[in-house]
Amino acid sequence: MILDWQSIASLAIVSLAIAYLARIGWRTIVERKAAACGGGCKSCAAGGEPPVVEIGALASSRGPDHR
Repeated sequence: MILDWQSIASLAIVSLAIAYLARIGWRTIVERKAAACGGGCKSCAAGGEPPVVEIGALASSRGPDHR
């Protein structure tokens, strides 16, 4: 098998693509284990669940004239 510059370039590109996908997979596994809520998301707060707002509290804060 003769390796010309095109074969070397394509092997390098495929190798970089495999390394990139492996890095993404590894980071996904590591971050999922390190998440505070256990779900592996990046946007969750350290406290876990977001605060619950009740409908009555929203209606009373708008005032009686606001529909």
